[in-house]
Amino acid sequence: MSELLVAGMAYLDVFVPHVAPPAAGEELFVDAIRLGFGGAANSASVGAAAGIQTTLCVPMGRGIADHALTQLAARLGITLAALPASDDPAISLVVSDARERAFVSA
Repeated sequence: MSELLVAGMAYLDVFVPHVAPPAAGEELFVDAIRLGFGGAANSASVGAAAGIQTTLCVPMGRGIADHALTQLAARLGITLAALPASDDPAISLVVSDARERAFVSA
């Protein structure tokens, strides 16, 4: 039995580097594009890091983001309680400048 139950959306965050966007039809290469998890995954990871037995209840399908969340949860010792959903139900593009962040989420 878990001591902490976290329910919500666990977003795979794709951090868009702060660069000028390419023109239509062009491709821009950058040194790196960071990935991370946000939403309910943040609370669950903090609970697990504090040594609290944690369950994360989230909608999940069988997509690449779902697989990555499963791997992260296993690595952090978080129990997953998956609710049936379409593949990759929560992905966000995170766009930021020096002061603010904005999100494009699905």
